[in-house]
Amino acid sequence: MKIGFPKMAVSGYVDGKAHSIQTQVLGGVDRFDQAVQANADDLVVRIDGQRSPRALQFATAGAFAAAGVTVAGASWAWAASALAGSGAGLAAGAVGSLLGLYVASLGEDNLRQALKAPQWKGQPVQLGQGPRAKNWPELKPPVGAEFVGQFLAQSGERPVRFAELAKSPPQPAQKLKELIQSNLKDFPSSRQVVSLAGHGNHHQVGPLTYPQAAEALQGNPVEQVILDTCLGGQLEVLARLTPWSQFVLASPQPIPAIGLPFEKMFAPSELDKSPRQLASSWVDQGKRITPSLAAWDSQQFQKALLPALDQLGTRLAEEIGQGKRGEIRQALRHSQNPDRLWSGRVDLGSFLKALPERDLRPETREAAQKAADAFASSLVNSQNDKTLTFHLVRERDDEVLPAGWRDFLKAADFRFKPGLFF
Repeated sequence: MKIGFPKMAVSGYVDGKAHSIQTQVLGGVDRFDQAVQANADDLVVRIDGQRSPRALQFATAGAFAAAGVTVAGASWAWAASALAGSGAGLAAGAVGSLLGLYVASLGEDNLRQALKAPQWKGQPVQLGQGPRAKNWPELKPPVGAEFVGQFLAQSGERPVRFAELAKSPPQPAQKLKELIQSNLKDFPSSRQVVSLAGHGNHHQVGPLTYPQAAEALQGNPVEQVILDTCLGGQLEVLARLTPWSQFVLASPQPIPAIGLPFEKMFAPSELDKSPRQLASSWVDQGKRITPSLAAWDSQQFQKALLPALDQLGTRLAEEIGQGKRGEIRQALRHSQNPDRLWSGRVDLGSFLKALPERDLRPETREAAQKAADAFASSLVNSQNDKTLTFHLVRERDDEVLPAGWRDFLKAADFRFKPGLFF
């Protein structure tokens, strides 16, 4: 039976195997749980993904400690037998001890995460009331081997669900697709949100690539997509996700491992806001966490910004063919650098503003102004002027982007963003 009573249904994919930040990333599961508890029956969250088992983390920590002790002991034993009583022997033993201490210290992170990481086991769970997908337990203590055993014993439909997952886990794209479709089916009247969390870059969040995410969303459109991950605010990423969501939240810069404040973003006062108001409010709430965050209107992005970049790119490629590459180089040089180090990424907003100031044909400057206007109309809210980037090399052959824009990048042939002295 379909029940559509929750105001909002969230499909969350979490990569909890990120080295050194698993505890922080999985803290997002706890923050979702807080939001669910505060909203009574108005919010349901279904989560899938991966994490390192606690037993493996304890074992890894112990292995590092044992290896460190072995290195230190072997160093002193060798020094005592080969360099007995000499200063060189003492030095060798001291160096070996330091090396052993360093090796042992490598297990500290695994020990800390095993002790402090949230209870989620890396298996699909549901937070909140309502119908449940087959064999999906609530995330309530105790969530351990004993609880899983009890659950399997009591489940009469498919008691091998967890065993199957352990033997042959579904691919990340399939996991995400199942989450989204289950929420659409079970909560058809709810507003739908997708949240992707973990280590990220231009191509993926943990093991889930953005082409895979787009594939999971295709035919299953949602209201909001939240990229709770580093470096998601890039042109090729949004070009893939905006066809399947009304709004997208992303940052072109690193997001601290602690992640976005879901307990505030999904507070009861937030759930009644319009989709646009909600996306804008989420940007404001992330200010204390993230160095930059922006919300995008997907329809404007698809119907205004991408076509404007197509036309602008065609004009810029023509300008380069007529000897104006130097002018475009200057526009790139005066654009903001989104990275701390020299790279091929360029801030799109500042580049569009710099183009009309260059010695280019009137029709090219007009195309640049139209692109800047489309950029502004697509941007719902941002924390600062670092909102979206493009890449001078990577996007040349990316067919998700407009042909004219790709022609411009190929004709420009810059590998790195031009700087003051190059």
